[in-house]
Amino acid sequence: MTAPAPQRADAFPDPTEATDAPRLPWVVLVSNPRSGTTHAIRLMEALSGLFPCREEWLNIKGVPWVSDPMLARLREAHGANYQQYHDPALGAWARADYRRVLRFAQTAAPEGTRACVIKVLFPDLTVPEFSDVFLSDPTSMVVILQRAPIDSFISLGKARTVNKWLEHDTTDLRITLDPDAFVAEWEAEAAWYRGLRTTLEQRRRPYGLLRYERDILPGEDRAVQRLTEELRRAGFATRLKPKLLLERQAKRALSTAATALLGKAVAPRPIGLQKQDREASREAKVANWDAILDRVRRHPAGEAMLDSYGVWD
Repeated sequence: MTAPAPQRADAFPDPTEATDAPRLPWVVLVSNPRSGTTHAIRLMEALSGLFPCREEWLNIKGVPWVSDPMLARLREAHGANYQQYHDPALGAWARADYRRVLRFAQTAAPEGTRACVIKVLFPDLTVPEFSDVFLSDPTSMVVILQRAPIDSFISLGKARTVNKWLEHDTTDLRITLDPDAFVAEWEAEAAWYRGLRTTLEQRRRPYGLLRYERDILPGEDRAVQRLTEELRRAGFATRLKPKLLLERQAKRALSTAATALLGKAVAPRPIGLQKQDREASREAKVANWDAILDRVRRHPAGEAMLDSYGVWD
């Protein structure tokens, strides 16, 4: 299928032109695909004052964060019969003017929102584009989420194999990966992250830094704690929403009582997503693991590239 031709930014009416609502700052969650960002976004929905856009704002398949009411507004504003989020013309609109799309995404923020959250995943934006769109605004805040590169690559391979991206158990799936493709992806992502770090530090912009394995994987309590710490480092103070905090405290009290009386715990309602792949061994996940190791060992970065990009070590 041929991609739609790029259109001028002024080819689409701006559905936010008439609004005089104040512009909210952005918290930009920066990562690469299959690094736990969707889970992190769900956890951030539970934090006070934040309005996260759930999906990637520049998804190649469309604009998945556009809800039915927003789609109706866009149909009216553009005089276009958009029927679904992956209409090619809607994708062209999203790429024609980044700032306008971000303004539109903010119009769904509920009253009381103090900042909106958006995901930027490699390779949504180049480093210069990221700097122009977000760092030119002094109110923007940045939080970076890193996961071991090989684990992201394996997760991406599994998701592509089953063509399911959320809440699908891939534990028993064993796949074959292209060793050269992993190395090429690692090199491109490492260069992107290095450019982002250099730009952030040259501009003296504070930013939060999370590691999936250390900060997200151990469980929701740890993840929420670390998210709030790194959001504060980036410039946004927050905590669990009071209602949710009370609910979790009550469930813990019930759990303690139930365990004492009945020997049965009552877990708090999960905030985020369930882990899709519970297999811990990389070798068990990848049919040609020896070929991956052989290719990695011939790279100057060696086996270290399995676990990091060598940028924030």
